[in-house]
Amino acid sequence: MEYTLEKDEKLASIAKGIPKNANYTSKYIQNKIIQTLADMVLGEVRKKYESADSARFCLKSDGTRDRCNVENLSVIIRVVRNSMPEEHLIGLLDLQQLDAEYITSEILLHLSDAGYSADSILSQCYDGASVMSGVRGGVQALLQKRLGRYVPYIHCYNHQLHLVVVHAMQSEPCAKRFFSLSSSLYNFFHHHYVLNKHDAPCIKKLLEIGWTSHYEVTRCTVDNQEQILSILSEMTEDDDAAVDLCTEASGLLCQIKRHYFFEIGKFLVRVLGVLKPANAILQSQSVDLCSASEVVSGALDSLKNIREDDCWGVSSPAEDESHPTKRRRTMSKHLGQSVVLSTLGHTDSGDPTISPYQSLKRSLLNILDRAISEMETRFSHKNIDLMTTISSLAPKSSAFLDSTLLHPLAVMAGTVADVVSLKNEVLVAKQMLLKKCSKETDLSTVCKLLQ
Repeated sequence: MEYTLEKDEKLASIAKGIPKNANYTSKYIQNKIIQTLADMVLGEVRKKYESADSARFCLKSDGTRDRCNVENLSVIIRVVRNSMPEEHLIGLLDLQQLDAEYITSEILLHLSDAGYSADSILSQCYDGASVMSGVRGGVQALLQKRLGRYVPYIHCYNHQLHLVVVHAMQSEPCAKRFFSLSSSLYNFFHHHYVLNKHDAPCIKKLLEIGWTSHYEVTRCTVDNQEQILSILSEMTEDDDAAVDLCTEASGLLCQIKRHYFFEIGKFLVRVLGVLKPANAILQSQSVDLCSASEVVSGALDSLKNIREDDCWGVSSPAEDESHPTKRRRTMSKHLGQSVVLSTLGHTDSGDPTISPYQSLKRSLLNILDRAISEMETRFSHKNIDLMTTISSLAPKSSAFLDSTLLHPLAVMAGTVADVVSLKNEVLVAKQMLLKKCSKETDLSTVCKLLQ
């Protein structure tokens, strides 16, 4: 109150004449003032929404716990106003339950109380938590059921890329063992005695919250292969070092040589390196939806090319020529140079017909297949097609106002019922716009002309 009086001369003059017992500083008055200010802000947001280019809006929501361990859910609308997107917070809900049904009801109820129609929801954007993104019981699915129509759900592309990497790396024990050993190497080479005695390599610490950490850890480890092996070998025979440190060095050296540690690292560097440019581009402030869809498609195609490539970057060690004690499994001669992913319930362990190198290659294939599967699942064709559609609104595009590409937008706008009329209107609008728009016309100008 005192701070406000310093800024507002009129209020300060009024405050001089009010009774001394009316300080307006009780918690009830403070809350009333805050609520009044909030209503004023929401009123301004409502005016902006009413003057937006379209009544349609994107619903965005995210939750976090406060200091009292209460889940707060933000409700945000994203609208296009004067051909520019704007986001406005219209509510912060205290959730008493955390199930999808309750969250969906609370969001729709708040929209109604704030004066926004749920029928105007054009798309929805949440995080990747199952309660929000579940394809059957998540908020995004229940919202579509409540509205009785398709409402595209968008999940942050860069976060999805992180989940692709994490799930792919956790799909095979050899990958989990690699990062576990990498963490052990980091701790070992940051030991005080090792740092003082040797020129320790630069090994990074694995941070699970950022997937780029997986790439940096793997690359640094592979690049310092010779130095790591050399220092570990010296430490195993260092009489001046503590016994537990020598034992740790001996154990790490044994594990590295036993489990194809650096071979796995070279493969992971290749896979993660393909996704690294996509990560950098998706984090750029200047990236648009068209570029994002191209980046995602390009990364997926690159992973598939690695899948078809015969060169894995892993050299095959000399195989043991000793005769197995068990009968060999019969294999087709046409599959002599292939890795067969058997579905007959056989396991690699204890099978004399499966060499350690073949078992390793099979595990690497599983990692790659899991990454490809995660990419195809998380970056659905519906969202990719929807983003590609936007390119047809750019005058410089060769597919400018292509009626075929515009189909997903027509579905969202509810104009797909009369396809013939829509195509005729698009043909007429295209000729008019091409005459009025130069090659330098931007997307915002086109949107104004379309209105």
